[in-house]
Amino acid sequence: MDISSELVAVNTILITLMISEGLYTKFALKKQAPWKEMIYNLNSGHLIMWIFRGFEIVGYYYIWLHSPFRFFDGVPYWATVVIAFICWDFGFYWFHRMHHKFSVLWALHNVHHEGEHFNLSLGIRNAWFSSISALPFYSFMAIVGIETQIFVLVASTHIVIQFYNHNGIVKKSGFLEHIMITPSHHRVHHGMQEIYIDKNFGGTLVLWDKMFGTFQKEEEDIPVQFGTEKPLGTTNVFWGNLIPIMRWMGFNVKAPVQGKFKISNFHIVFHGLLLFTIYIQYLLMELNGTYTDRLIVFTIGIAGTIGLGFISEQKLWGYRFNLLASSLLVASYFAFFRMNDVTFEAILAMLMFSNLVMFLTAIEDMPSTTTRLSATQTNPQVD
Repeated sequence: MDISSELVAVNTILITLMISEGLYTKFALKKQAPWKEMIYNLNSGHLIMWIFRGFEIVGYYYIWLHSPFRFFDGVPYWATVVIAFICWDFGFYWFHRMHHKFSVLWALHNVHHEGEHFNLSLGIRNAWFSSISALPFYSFMAIVGIETQIFVLVASTHIVIQFYNHNGIVKKSGFLEHIMITPSHHRVHHGMQEIYIDKNFGGTLVLWDKMFGTFQKEEEDIPVQFGTEKPLGTTNVFWGNLIPIMRWMGFNVKAPVQGKFKISNFHIVFHGLLLFTIYIQYLLMELNGTYTDRLIVFTIGIAGTIGLGFISEQKLWGYRFNLLASSLLVASYFAFFRMNDVTFEAILAMLMFSNLVMFLTAIEDMPSTTTRLSATQTNPQVD
């Protein structure tokens, strides 16, 4: 299986599990599933993040290619994979820990901790630019001669395991609590309380936290509070990724105020999943697509993601911007870049129909009569 196929398989598993957890929460646990935040999480890091992850993989290959060391030549494949698995996890521990220590790296990682609901979708809520800073922490694997294919394999395996670590259904994991970072351990990492801050940086194995003194178990009498001390207060993935960086650079940027034009959560979920299929299509383009093919798919996908972000602000211009940008890009595709891919074009048709329906059905959310009367009684006018 090639690298692109591995990534497609991994992400298909992730999205299936995410939807299953949401449905289980709603129908089995009889709790409200945070669908809107889940779609934000789903689209927060993809496309742009995977562009930079592609640069990370290319950079890794370049280091491996020019390294004079080939310590794993002649080593059985399975043994190399096991060693690479442990090495990647070690690199991730320090990657993660340093992103909490240095403000410039925290500006990239902050997006992940903004999520206020602990569920599987939080596991893929990552900053667009997070992969920019990853390579230095994994480059030692390339230097000693671990091939790129194995690097991607173990990285994908860890991503799936860390996805499990974010599930909100499992409370304790039995004997695994002593071996790996379980959902309980990772809830601690997302906690805002003093006892939980800067703890449990590990990705898969709990070994590193215990070795380097950053382990903290979940205390039953201290329920974990999720989120950040100073939340951005935006549901727009565009501002969610850029505001932390702009603030680190010294700009006093505030999150936009929410508007009044709403659509149903069902439509946001449906549209978010459509956008995710564009991302899957982009990965498939790595198999047999040209640079032009990948560019147009990427542009349509990121424009849709940003458009949905502005729609989440519930402002009428966001609906207009989304419909206009998507229309121009899809028209350009059919006029100049058509690939005659029936599946992709069916997705585009559904995407444009969804854009139009969102624009036509956006309803201004007006205060109810009861709310207005309550406000009048609270603040009576004086003649």
